[in-house]
Amino acid sequence: MPSAWETIRNESRRSPRYQIRLSASVFIFEGIDEGHSPAVLAYTRDLSRDGLCLIMPDGALGSSDLEREARPLRITLGLPNEGSVDLVGRLVYRLPYKGSITGSEWVVGVKLEESEGLKMYHELVESLFNIR
Repeated sequence: MPSAWETIRNESRRSPRYQIRLSASVFIFEGIDEGHSPAVLAYTRDLSRDGLCLIMPDGALGSSDLEREARPLRITLGLPNEGSVDLVGRLVYRLPYKGSITGSEWVVGVKLEESEGLKMYHELVESLFNIR
């Protein structure tokens, strides 16, 4: 039987999740003139039209704690064949990863926001999972 938290989280999803592992680099966007935090390498656990779930090696990006930082995340998502797409999103949740081999990985949910790469991302999701 699912926990109350799992039920709430599953019912609040706006679109279905599709399991796929893609490489990603994540950093906190400081602003055009200010640069960004050091990138952290991650990978996707799943994605949907509205967001993605990342497995990250830590719950922070450099010296920034993800839960305390309200700034947008910049994500460079590796595409299955070649290339990448740049996305912008906001943290939805951050939980310890129960499947972690090292014991220090985190599951990070990200809701995607409007960005130049969002249309390409939507096309990727539609083509990978044959949806419209």
